[in-house]
Amino acid sequence: MKRALLSTALLAGLLGLGTGTSLAQPLPPVAEAPISTNADCQTYWPSPYQVCGPIRDLYASLGGPTGALGFPKSAEVLDPDGIGKQSEFFGGNIRWTPATGAYVV
Repeated sequence: MKRALLSTALLAGLLGLGTGTSLAQPLPPVAEAPISTNADCQTYWPSPYQVCGPIRDLYASLGGPTGALGFPKSAEVLDPDGIGKQSEFFGGNIRWTPATGAYVV
């Protein structure tokens, strides 16, 4: 009996039961629907970065976060010319210019 109580107390301590925090918390599925934050942009949880416009369209057509590019790695940036844009993902980059449209770099 003493051994069972000790095991239960140890397990409860490892899991953080009763402390308000838990070491083991389930994660939502990766293919969770994108969270819309702007009419032209989407954020894919757990990444906080938005993917917008034609870059978003190409990204979605390539499988979004479940595709080869994976999740967004940084915020969209403007090219030095002030016209083109680029988004960085864990598996590569997508660049957009008015002349070329969106393409994987």
